[in-house]
Amino acid sequence: MQKNYFTSVLVMLSFIFSSTIFASLSSEPEKCPSTSALISVGIEAVEKGLCNGWYGVVFANQYDTKNAWSMLMVANTPPLCGIPANDEIEARKKMLSELTTLQYIGGPDPINNNDVWGCAYMGDHISVYTYTPPLTVSSLMRMVSKV
Repeated sequence: MQKNYFTSVLVMLSFIFSSTIFASLSSEPEKCPSTSALISVGIEAVEKGLCNGWYGVVFANQYDTKNAWSMLMVANTPPLCGIPANDEIEARKKMLSELTTLQYIGGPDPINNNDVWGCAYMGDHISVYTYTPPLTVSSLMRMVSKV
């Protein structure tokens, strides 16, 4: 059931964002980044989003794979609002704490006719999505502003 939910979310995100926002065409990755690699890298940026929440972002990292990935962290309550916090500092602390509860859900799954691949993870209060090839900085920020 959880894998179907996250696959549905990945497909929904692919409809929201056209394939032109992704960096380039990509062959299927061998594997998704491990949860331990995601925890080790942490959060590169914290961005204010809709629903008075905050999003955690890594623009591009290879993690423990052969591919470069982007990562997006959101609250796991629909409609994918950001992490509730009073400011960026509080949001970053919450996100880093939540990363330790992360579990792999599924992927890599094709998005946008196989030109993008996504993986899904879930923590106690967060959902994390990784994408390869990585999103450009501007397209990731567009993505965050629309979620």
